[in-house]
Amino acid sequence: MKKIQTLADFRSRYDKDYIIPRKIRAGIRLLGRNGWLMEIDFCKLAGVTLAELGNYREQFLDYIVACERGTRRAWAGSPEMAARMREML
Repeated sequence: MKKIQTLADFRSRYDKDYIIPRKIRAGIRLLGRNGWLMEIDFCKLAGVTLAELGNYREQFLDYIVACERGTRRAWAGSPEMAARMREML
């Protein structure tokens, strides 16, 4: 007999509002407190598309550094690292 699935099982499989932020948080953890990557590379690390990241970017503003006149973004592994990076621009 198959295991009966719960609402939590359904959510973890289909709810983008749950899945994508979890992937982003996991990607941030992989960066480490003092690491950073440009956004396109961070997407690959986190396993999300640029479109998916764009839909949830506002939840993670403390980790984002606008570079090159705001046309490119870097993702830092901690808000402190992002603040130090911003000071250099």
